[in-house]
Amino acid sequence: MGTINIRIDDDLKTRSYAALEKMGVTPSDALRLMLEYIADNERLPFKQTFTQ
Repeated sequence: MGTINIRIDDDLKTRSYAALEKMGVTPSDALRLMLEYIADNERLPFKQTFTQ
């Protein structure tokens, strides 16, 4: 099994972890679900609102 490390803003981490906890989902599960969606559909599961 592989490992992914990301750097995010502390406030974003705090808020997102709290929201995920309310949903009963771990951060690892949420990321795994998103990556599975991307692999299956070859697109993001949400509208891209940022520029590269």
